[in-house]
Amino acid sequence: MSLKTQAVMSLFLSANFSGTLSYIFNNFIEDRAFSEVVREAKNAGYTEPDPRDDLSGMDVDRKVIILARESGLRPELSDIQVDSLVPEPLKSSASAEEFLRCLPEFDQEVAKKRLDAEAAGEVLRYVGVVDVVQNKE
Repeated sequence: MSLKTQAVMSLFLSANFSGTLSYIFNNFIEDRAFSEVVREAKNAGYTEPDPRDDLSGMDVDRKVIILARESGLRPELSDIQVDSLVPEPLKSSASAEEFLRCLPEFDQEVAKKRLDAEAAGEVLRYVGVVDVVQNKE
């Protein structure tokens, strides 16, 4: 059975499409700062040269588009809701190093999301979703 056949038979597809974001969220635990884990991923060579390229969600977005199209949908990039992990004030940072230098200012904000998820018995993950029945990505 091909992937296309399996996708058409499915009603709802959800997956983690980014090894980088998987690494970051698998290691963003306990008392580790988000910025520390992002820098660690960059130093290990897991991120793009500019981590904002991974954290923006656009790579996952493109993969969701491909999967949706293989499922018979016809979405465009503008049809997809993307939740960027890049804090708004840092989107215009001049360089990757400037971004990484300023990212710790937002550690508490991201830590709160993690703590809220943990309080609900959940974990933070970055997943792409295609709902074939509802025709949504």
